This record gives sequence, structure tokens and C-alpha cells, in this order.
Amino acid sequence: MIVLALARNWRAFALVAGLALPGVCLGQLRFERTTVQLPAKGADLLVAEFPFTVGPAGSVVIGATKPDCSCTSGTLQKNAYEPGEKGIIRLEFRTANYEGPQEKRLLVEASDQPEPHVLTLFTELPKIADVQPRSVYWDNAGPRSEKLITFESGPTQPAIASFRAASDNPTVSVLVKEVIPGRKFELHLTPTNTTEVLVAKISLQVSYENKAERTFYCFGMVKPKPE
Repeated sequence: MIVLALARNWRAFALVAGLALPGVCLGQLRFERTTVQLPAKGADLLVAEFPFTVGPAGSVVIGATKPDCSCTSGTLQKNAYEPGEKGIIRLEFRTANYEGPQEKRLLVEASDQPEPHVLTLFTELPKIADVQPRSVYWDNAGPRSEKLITFESGPTQPAIASFRAASDNPTVSVLVKEVIPGRKFELHLTPTNTTEVLVAKISLQVSYENKAERTFYCFGMVKPKPE
């Protein structure tokens, strides 16, 4: 029964094996580096490589690789490594809709230590777009005045071929006006009424001349009266 319970948890089994068997030892997964700084270069996918070598004292079993974000994933060639064997763990970061400084981590569970190894990718992504303001507001039961949001593409981004805006709430309509062709747009938001408190999410579907596509969001809200 004990063996069956351990078998259901590979990590527990590997740690027990590391303490009990001469072929598996702790502290054997040795990375050349645990942090990588990559330039963005406008890529939609960044891949950081973390080479490692297994120490001479024993074998290592690598289990789960757990990213800290749905935009990242970890890959490796296999799970079991013998003493002296080399390998590479790759951290892949899908950069779409991200901008500015980024820090992405990958937690690697292995039999050589109880706590996971932490691998980190650093990068600085170019500004994709400037949306100002991200949210506009109306007072509950107040005037139905038109509100303005501006969208301007970042200086390193290709020209925009298609720009569409859609509200998920029919109470708030949105009208798009192109200000600078392929670069800057105005969103004119107007509620049909302000009698109810509500939130309207405005989806901005942007297609670029290089065939890339991105989605941005802004909001129109009818806020409650202050008490």
C-alpha cells in the first residue's frame, strides 16, 4: 500500500528514492544559468534556454514544469537523466498583448531537491498601443454625454489595416473615427440611458498590415451616485 501511494505521486517517490537508493541523489540538477535576459525584437514568441548537467553522484527525474502565467510554457526533451548527462529546459513566452518590462518564471519540479528550481526570463517589450483613458464614466441618472477614448499605435508597430470596436452591452454604443490613417483612432462612446448602473466592455480588434492581429479592451461605466 505504501508503494502504491508513492507511485501516485512521482515527486514523493523520487524524493524517497533519492534518500534511500544510491542511484538517485539530491542536488544533482546543475543549471548553467537560472535567469535569461532576451531582447524583444518584435517577436510574438520568445524562447529562453536553460542548459543543465546532472552531477556525477546520481540520476535525476524531472517532473512538472509549472509556468506562472498562461502566456508561458516549459518544454524539455525527456524526464529521466543519468549522471553526467546534459539537457535543456525551454521557457516559451507568447508576447501578444504584453508590453513594457516582463518577468516570467518557470517552476521545475525534480527529484534532486524538495523545492522546485526557479527559471526566470526577463525582457522589455515595445509599447504596442496607447489607449487613453482606459475607462470612461457616467453618473447614474446623469446626462448621456458623449465620452472620448483615443487609441494610438506604438511607434514600432506596423500600420493598422483594420480597426474594429464592439461593445458587449447594447446600452453603450461606440463610433470609430480614424484620425491618423493606420495609426490613431478615436472612440466615441454614448449610452442610450443612464438609469441603471452598468459596465460595457469595448473590444478593439486590430489587424496590422503584416497580418498580425491583436485585441485590446477599454470600458464605459455608469457608476452609482455617491451616498
